[in-house]
Amino acid sequence: MKMKKFLLISIILISSCSVKKEPVAASPVSAVPDAKDVVDNIVEEDTYSIWQDPCVKCDWYFCEDLSEVWRKQICVNECEEPNTIVFQGECEQQLECNPTQYLIEKDAPCLNEEGEPGIQDKVCVKGLIQYTECIVNCTEEICDGIDNDCDGEIDEGQLNNCGLCGPVPAEICDNIDNDCDGLTDEDLVQACSTACEDDLEYCIQGQWFCTAKQPFDEICDGLDNDCDGEIDEGIECFCTEKDVGILAPCGESPLVCGEGYKTCECEDQDCTSFKMSECLATCHWFPELVLPDTKCDPYLGTVAPEDCNNHDDNCNQLVDEDLFSICYSGPPETLGVGICKPGNFYCNKGVWGSDFENGAFVAELCMDEVIPMDEDICNGEDTNCDGITEKELEPTDVLLIVDMSGSMLNDITAVLSALSQFAVHYSDSEIIKWGLVLIAVDEYDAGLTKNVEKLKIEINLTDFQSFMASFSNIDTTQMDGGDEQSLDAIYLSLQSLIGNGTFDINSAAWLENWGGVNLSEPEKENWNIEWREETKRVIIVFTDEEPQSYLVPKITQSDVIDSMKAAPEFSFYVFSAGFGNAYWDDIVNSLPKAKKFDLVPTAEQMYSNLLDILDETACGEN
Repeated sequence: MKMKKFLLISIILISSCSVKKEPVAASPVSAVPDAKDVVDNIVEEDTYSIWQDPCVKCDWYFCEDLSEVWRKQICVNECEEPNTIVFQGECEQQLECNPTQYLIEKDAPCLNEEGEPGIQDKVCVKGLIQYTECIVNCTEEICDGIDNDCDGEIDEGQLNNCGLCGPVPAEICDNIDNDCDGLTDEDLVQACSTACEDDLEYCIQGQWFCTAKQPFDEICDGLDNDCDGEIDEGIECFCTEKDVGILAPCGESPLVCGEGYKTCECEDQDCTSFKMSECLATCHWFPELVLPDTKCDPYLGTVAPEDCNNHDDNCNQLVDEDLFSICYSGPPETLGVGICKPGNFYCNKGVWGSDFENGAFVAELCMDEVIPMDEDICNGEDTNCDGITEKELEPTDVLLIVDMSGSMLNDITAVLSALSQFAVHYSDSEIIKWGLVLIAVDEYDAGLTKNVEKLKIEINLTDFQSFMASFSNIDTTQMDGGDEQSLDAIYLSLQSLIGNGTFDINSAAWLENWGGVNLSEPEKENWNIEWREETKRVIIVFTDEEPQSYLVPKITQSDVIDSMKAAPEFSFYVFSAGFGNAYWDDIVNSLPKAKKFDLVPTAEQMYSNLLDILDETACGEN
């Protein structure tokens, strides 16, 4: 008995020494049962007897606090009319989780009672962490955007280098990094044949070049130049009856080096047919010139200037050394016009060409030449080399707003491939600045202990190379959710141009289901796109969702339209999901300079559409 009293006294003392938060007004929340109607008067009774009274119902209610979740216990006598509060505890922080957040973690791995792997949800019920039933339906992981094997990861080990399902796209000869390994047209080699021989061809900057000897027009040299099995055919050539005995200079096998002579000889006694003799040294044809006590070497010719003929003309034991030449494969009339300029190649074994990146020699490859493009690209230069600079670039700021939801992966890959082609024309241009804003970036929030979908300035308006480096390095593992704050992104991005519009950003808050956490980086109050003065401004949106706002109150399409109309020198383009949907039609149709394109994961179509956009915006008058 004494021991019981000692324990009771100890408990009371400990309880009295505990630190409590000052009581604040209690309010029920949606995650717990609705609060009962209670009266203001509180009846002081013995606490133990209260809890034993069958008429008394005790429950936990939540206290109002801006930063933390607190609760206190309230006991109500439901047998009295009106109901009377008989006990009211102090506010205490003793919840395991935020009761306003039901889903804490979705599809967490688990084991059922039989030890079989499955998935379950981690949830918050009345401030306590609980788990749903462990559902056993795990299968081998496949590439479908679902955690099939219930290990908490999605498509692990299934995505290829391009971040897509299925095999890595094969590299093809198109000057694009098809297999996403950072290299372009690498290791593309295949067999090729000419009339002269079989060899290999290599892909160089999107074009195939065959290393086999190329046939050329027959010339009178005693060789089968066109590789048709006949020598000097079809041309008026040296070696006829009247040419018999006439010497012609030569430098070819079997002559070891230097220059010698060959002649036309009779093939029969009656001299009815003729053939060209071997190329032999001068002393062979003029023995009288041989000095006494000197032997004539018929295969050692006279030293001559080196020529591209696979022969040691200058007898220095080197063949075709230091033979370089200017070359140009475009139409002759375009050489030196606009961007067109010659290249160079060198002689290798009697053939003019150049080395490819892997060191392989490619016949007739003219390195560093610039030939006319099929169309005149708007970059302030005469790209088709017709003598007319048809389009001049004007200072333009281009802001891309890209939806980072998982369904956009193929489309983003196509955008990147298309932009990589722009590098040829715009990488060195300071006239156009590029910026990138990402929508629905999946990031973990330590305060909420869950992932949130953020709006983020990935890179402000900058040069093309910095922009592409930033775009190429975006983390595709952050592509998840569906909270696309597209209207918020557009409106915020226009504020530095027009100031405060029809919507008050400072007084707005992000949706309550995010627990009041900031959903933009930087914060919406500090959001600033660094538009230049006296430039054209372009916003291009890539999304497969309808226009959305996650602010309270919401930014409306009307707010965005008014801002766009107020922005000087402004154009708007959106790549939206196809199939005839009317997403974004209201905005596009309300603006004088706006257009909608179908969102298709095709780099070639994306490139063509982006070229059209620059033609309409960055290009001045002819």
